[in-house]
Amino acid sequence: MSKLSARVPVLLSLLVAAVAGGSQHAYADCTGTAPNFECSGGSAEQAIDADNATVVTLPGFSVSATDQSALSISGKGQISYTDANASSLASVLETALSASSTGNDGSTPGGVDVSTDGMLSGAVGIDATNYGTGSLSIDALGAVEGTNGNAITALNRNANGGGLSIVTTETVVAKRTGISATNYGTGLLSIDTSAGVTGETGIEAVNRGAGSLAVDAHGPVTGTLYNGISATNFGTDLSITTEDAISGAITGIKASNFGLGSTTIETGGTVDGQSAHGIEAINENANSDSLTVIAKGAVTASQTGISATNHGKGLLTVQTMSSVSGETGIDAASEGAGSLSIDAGGTVTGTSSNGIAAKTYGTDLSVTTTDTVTGARAGIAATNYGTGTLTIDTQGDVSGTSGSGIQASNTAGTDLSVLTAAGTTVSGQTGLSADNGGSGTLNLDIAGNIEGTAAEGISAMNSGTTSMIATQTGSSVRGATTGLRTVHEGAGALTLDIAGAVEGLGGEGLYATSSGSEAITLNTTGNISGTTDGVYLGHGGGGAINVDIGSGSTVSSVGTNADDFAIETSGGRTNLVVSGTLSGGAGGAAKFDRSETNAFNDRMELHPTAAVTGKVLAGPGIDTLAFAGGGHGTFDLDDIDTGDRTKQFQEFEIYQIDSGTWSFDGTTPYTFTLNGGTLKGTGTFGELISNGGTISLGNSIGSMTINGDLTLRSGSVFEVEVNADGRNDTAIVNGSVNLTGATLRVLAQKGSYKTRTNYTIIENDGSDAVNGKFARLETNYAFLTPSVVYDGGDGNDVVLTLLRTVVPTTGSGSGAGGSGTGGVSYLSFCSVAETKNQCNVAEALDAFPADNALFYSVLTQTEEGAREAFNALSGEIHATVAGTLVDDSRYARDAVMGRLMQANHRGGALGSSGPLVASYGNQDMMLGGTGYYDGKTLVDQPQPLAFWTQGFGAWGDFGGNKNAASADRNLGGFISGMDANIDDTWRVGVATGASFSDVSVDQRYSTANVQSYYLGGYAGGMAGDFALRGGGLWAWSEVETSRAVVFPGFYERQNASYDADTGQLFGEVAYPTQMNGVDLEPFAGLAYVSVESGGFTEKGGAEASLHGTNFSQDVGYTTLGIRAAKTVMWGDMEVTPHTEVAWLHAFNDVTPGASLAFATTGTGFDVSGVPLAENSALLDAGLDFAISDQLSAGVSYSGQYADNVSDNAVKGRLTWLFN
Repeated sequence: MSKLSARVPVLLSLLVAAVAGGSQHAYADCTGTAPNFECSGGSAEQAIDADNATVVTLPGFSVSATDQSALSISGKGQISYTDANASSLASVLETALSASSTGNDGSTPGGVDVSTDGMLSGAVGIDATNYGTGSLSIDALGAVEGTNGNAITALNRNANGGGLSIVTTETVVAKRTGISATNYGTGLLSIDTSAGVTGETGIEAVNRGAGSLAVDAHGPVTGTLYNGISATNFGTDLSITTEDAISGAITGIKASNFGLGSTTIETGGTVDGQSAHGIEAINENANSDSLTVIAKGAVTASQTGISATNHGKGLLTVQTMSSVSGETGIDAASEGAGSLSIDAGGTVTGTSSNGIAAKTYGTDLSVTTTDTVTGARAGIAATNYGTGTLTIDTQGDVSGTSGSGIQASNTAGTDLSVLTAAGTTVSGQTGLSADNGGSGTLNLDIAGNIEGTAAEGISAMNSGTTSMIATQTGSSVRGATTGLRTVHEGAGALTLDIAGAVEGLGGEGLYATSSGSEAITLNTTGNISGTTDGVYLGHGGGGAINVDIGSGSTVSSVGTNADDFAIETSGGRTNLVVSGTLSGGAGGAAKFDRSETNAFNDRMELHPTAAVTGKVLAGPGIDTLAFAGGGHGTFDLDDIDTGDRTKQFQEFEIYQIDSGTWSFDGTTPYTFTLNGGTLKGTGTFGELISNGGTISLGNSIGSMTINGDLTLRSGSVFEVEVNADGRNDTAIVNGSVNLTGATLRVLAQKGSYKTRTNYTIIENDGSDAVNGKFARLETNYAFLTPSVVYDGGDGNDVVLTLLRTVVPTTGSGSGAGGSGTGGVSYLSFCSVAETKNQCNVAEALDAFPADNALFYSVLTQTEEGAREAFNALSGEIHATVAGTLVDDSRYARDAVMGRLMQANHRGGALGSSGPLVASYGNQDMMLGGTGYYDGKTLVDQPQPLAFWTQGFGAWGDFGGNKNAASADRNLGGFISGMDANIDDTWRVGVATGASFSDVSVDQRYSTANVQSYYLGGYAGGMAGDFALRGGGLWAWSEVETSRAVVFPGFYERQNASYDADTGQLFGEVAYPTQMNGVDLEPFAGLAYVSVESGGFTEKGGAEASLHGTNFSQDVGYTTLGIRAAKTVMWGDMEVTPHTEVAWLHAFNDVTPGASLAFATTGTGFDVSGVPLAENSALLDAGLDFAISDQLSAGVSYSGQYADNVSDNAVKGRLTWLFN
């Protein structure tokens, strides 16, 4: 067919269309009846001028033009072009696709809807314009190219129109602008790209309407001459989201919102601004809302990496997750009423200015970093001109080259806080500069390192309320001048907690002043050092100065001038507590305000761990040198100033001990007051007054001299040591002695004391009689009694007499606790015992010879110490182990009885609760095959031989009573056996097994390990409707015990090994029955258990070892209970739940006992162990599973519950049947 003949139908259709449509026409290849057109084939340019034109393509349609638009569609109303056939449109000099709605068509709103599927290339790729009140949309599924202009130009011009939408899925390339979109309508302006966009400007979007603007760039966007993405909004919200690289010759992303909404920029790929900013975002309207910049990829720029300014009333947020760099890394300003938040998750670099610059005129300002921040000026410069708080939290290094590492200024807000993380470093000419001119608090929390390369490490000023500066353990603050300098001009307190190192390389380590009325407080557990003063604290407001130098802390000065001290204070009353080290410079260790006009009553408190090097110069007031703290300290009284200015501690007027234990040697003419704690040593005092502390004379046994008066007031303790040789502590007093209300405490050393010994404890060299008496006499020994006379010696000495404690007696005895003379005997050890076991041990000790070392170890105990000794010496573990052997016999007995019950119920559910069974010819998981119970007779299939086994593990708690301590027992073992029928009714078998247990009596520091081996026999069968079962077992046990004999002043470890035998006989009668398909069996049982322990002698220490002879324990048990079981199907598997509940009653020797004797003397005594439960409840419950014809498994729980006994066990079963 010729081309002409082929076109005849087309020409005819066009003619019809022309007649029908009047002025509407089309060139060849786009045919149809207006307003619907179909384009097919390939030809030159096409132009459609029709109202409400709807143009679709057919396969094979394409246009290639030179000086005309490839396809032009225009008219009123809704203009639509849809290509689903990959149609290509090309024009060398004009537009590839032009679509324009010139306005509304009557009631039909004007709009443009373009959908392309093929390649579009022209001087302009797509040019779409809408003057109607509808919307404009472009959906370009194919590539678009603008060879001499824009790739895509879209104009929604009607102010009453709708939205503008552009979607691209392939590359967009232009000489001018890749995508240019302008919306005057009221709807949303949205651009969504999936592939790359390139042009002199990549994407330019302007929304002049009332709606919002959204750009979603999923592919890369490049602006080769101007910006990568430029978005300007006069409506409401503006949002830009990217997932790939964005690059601009000027700015990567520029967003300007003149509207009333919020602005959000979120980048997923890199952003590069080659001659200006990486990201520039501005909320221009004072009534606009928040501005948010989230950069997940790296941002680089020639000027500012991220520049964000919010003139609106909302929050300004900048969040980065990768690196940001530029002349300034991040520059964020909240010029409106909102707050500012910067969260830098990656590195930030300012190559010629600040790393991060932040300011707000709104409310709060916060800067958080988790990686390195570097600035050619400051690392972080943050200023709050607003009404809120300023917070900086750095988790990475921060450095500034020509400025501060961190520069924080709060000019009119409230609180200022800076926090640095451990392991990080903040450095700059000043490491950290913090100036709070607001009305709130200053809070610095330093966990990392701060370094000032040219000035202070930290420079802090506060005009608000309180100041709190803390450095954490492991941190350091170092300055080229002063380490830490703070000026507090607020009304509140200034507190400094220093746990790290602070060092001033060219000045003070720490310099702090306050002009407020509240106190300056310095607490340090770290180290502070300076080249002038280590610490200088000055108070211009007259408040207190409190300093606590903790244990392990050092405050030092290496200064060479006479004014260089480890610590110097002025302007306030100083309270200096020293537990650590004061190492002074040329001036000394400490200097208080010495101005005559400031006669503060200063106080210095030394703790036992204190070390002071250099002089301490007190002020002109009434100053106190106090001794306090915990532990034991020493002090040389010769170091106290007595008018000689060469002494270390100068110009103190009051000396007192408040707490701790202090040994004083040397001589002082001053009065010492004891308000608490303990005074020891051999020092010489001018006067000694005790208001409630303890005077412990000498160092061990020694003397103390008081040249003036000795006054012991109510609550005071006068403590003296004495020994059996008659030596004792002595106070030599040259003034008067006043004792009213005090307590005499006598500490007798170990030894063999006479029945009466005299000790002169106060040698009164004055002429006056002793005033008052001791209100109370105490001794550390329960069996020695003190008495005192106050006119002994030359008539006014205080003499102590120590007597062996006696009680009236009418009989006689032997040993150290036997009768004395004159109708009295020594107080027996048993008199202080509180339990039968204690008394038994005590009576044995009373029979010891008087020179026995163990006897004297007990004799010189307090009552409580004596009771501890009796418990420790008792060997209670041996009796308790015998009791656990009796109790453990139940597990072997239950395994055998369970096997007999299983054999009795060979086809029924109750048979599942027995142990494992392996038998020849077994038919199901129970011995006996397919028997059943009909309520009257038991039908079974006899088996010639069966092997069974059961494992168990148990853990029990046996509560103690007022005599014996509680015990814990862990047990594991197994019992196995073989049995066979001897007739149709009865079955007999043998059993063997082993178990392993450990027993702990923690209160007696005792343990035992027991290994037992079993052998026995059993039999069972039916007698009419009743089942009879019984057997006997014998167990051989090996026992190893270990106990620590511990009481005050005594320790030995004792070990023993011995054998024990356990025999038991047992039986039960049961009545098997069935109810509603459930197997039931009430039963009653009886058992007799006998344990006999072999003899032993403990090995270990020399004094407390025990010898044990054979001892036995016989216990009977009765049991009443019921069992129940039922087999059910779970899918194709037989499952048998079973349970047993019973009451167990024990009788006869329920409290185990042992006959023991001390190996050194042979003196014997009886001891009882933890008792067994007389009445307890037993519970056994479990499940058994028939996994296959040959394999079955089961598990059960067993428990014993009583008032003082709790025993729990788990039993496991696995059965393999042999055919």
